[in-house]
Amino acid sequence: MQLINHFKIYVVLLLFLSCTDTNEEVAKSFSIEIKNESSNTLIFEGWRNSEIIIEETILNNSFHAITYSRVNFSGLYGNVDSLAIKFENNKGYLCTGELSDNLCFQNRDGFNMDDFDSLGNNTYEFTITQADFENAFELPDL
Repeated sequence: MQLINHFKIYVVLLLFLSCTDTNEEVAKSFSIEIKNESSNTLIFEGWRNSEIIIEETILNNSFHAITYSRVNFSGLYGNVDSLAIKFENNKGYLCTGELSDNLCFQNRDGFNMDDFDSLGNNTYEFTITQADFENAFELPDL
C-alpha cells in the first residue's frame, strides 16, 4: 500500500514538474544593414525617451550593420522609439513609427519589417537613396 502511495506522489510530482509554458516566446537575432546609396554622408540617430542613445555616421555608398535580439522585429535599431536620419544640409527625416509622422518617409517606415528588403536568415536591409536625399525635409533643431 505504501508503495502505491509513493508511486502516486511520484506521478503527481512528475506531471507537475514537467508542465511548461509552451507559449513562451523566444528572442531571435536580427541583423539590419542601413545602406546609404545617396551622394551624401548621413547621420542616423536613435532616440529613446527623448534621449539620444545611438549615433552613427554613414558615408555615401557605404552601409552600417546592426545586430540585436528581440522576440519581434523592432526596426532599424531595436531599442529606440524614434529615429533621426540627417544629411549634411540639415535636411532629413524624423520617424517614430506613428502614422502621424509629418517628417518621416512618405512611402516607408524604419520600424516596419515590410519596408525592409529581406536578405534571409533574419537579415534585413534598409536603403537610403538619392531620391530620399532630394525629398528630405528641413529638420528642426533637436
